[in-house]
Amino acid sequence: LAAWCAPEMVDYQWNKDDGNERSTTARTIKTPPKTLLFQLNRFEFDLTLLQQRKLDSRFEFPHVLDLAPFLYKPPPTDGARPRTASDADLGEGGPVLYDLAGVVVHSGTIYSGHYYSFVREDEGSWVEYNDAHVAPFDVADLAAECFGGAEPGSQTPRPGFPAPPPRERTRNAFLLCYRRRGTSVETAGPRWDLPTPRDDVAAAVGRENAALRRARAAFDEGGVNLAAHLVARGLARARELGDDAQLERAAALGANLATRTLARARTDEASALLARCAAQLVAAIGAEGDGAGAAAAAALDAFL
Repeated sequence: LAAWCAPEMVDYQWNKDDGNERSTTARTIKTPPKTLLFQLNRFEFDLTLLQQRKLDSRFEFPHVLDLAPFLYKPPPTDGARPRTASDADLGEGGPVLYDLAGVVVHSGTIYSGHYYSFVREDEGSWVEYNDAHVAPFDVADLAAECFGGAEPGSQTPRPGFPAPPPRERTRNAFLLCYRRRGTSVETAGPRWDLPTPRDDVAAAVGRENAALRRARAAFDEGGVNLAAHLVARGLARARELGDDAQLERAAALGANLATRTLARARTDEASALLARCAAQLVAAIGAEGDGAGAAAAAALDAFL
């Protein structure tokens, strides 16, 4: 930003009848906006290789930005100008501070990649938005996730060979969003009333939202445990009543719970546990009488 606003000398013809004059020009920001967006130049054309490439080098950016040094300042006059309420917007009333409000990250190469974002909520907490994955984000990890540059420990030297250069991170910030201090989300810009979607579009969105809620519940340990307890109680009740049909339905429900959760398990440990549970529950469906209840109950005990 300082380089962009730095003055430079140019030859300029001010009057058509005169020749060029040596003059100074500079860029400034006349009115500070409520929201600032910076697009980082991560992609360029390599004149040596004659192809596009992505720049993964390290670029650091601050959490707080003072825009006052880069604002337009009226030229001095002989007489004293009375100060007005807009002096702060002209860079004469102290700092004009902006807080980092969000970062869009590009992960990948010049040919393919993926975009996701980190967003600061009004109360100060940060959230990662990565397709269906929405989770709290520790802002202490912002440098590692957004600055780019060398990945620590990315290359292991071989005995007898010089250490290879570290590999650069392919995930780095692409777009920065700053919000002027004292500006909330509600006042950061114009708002528009959302149009009413067509019935088929609303139904499709509803089905997708329901699927996302089910997926979220699959990662909620408390929710999964509650469902497993309900299935176990159904099995116990069926055993008490001697109802083989209800026993089979409860075992099938437990198997469905385990297999659907297994499909979303993200760790090897969770996958192994759920796979054992699902296998035992499926086997319990084919058993008869007390055998089905005992097998299914044992599987659910392991699952819990």
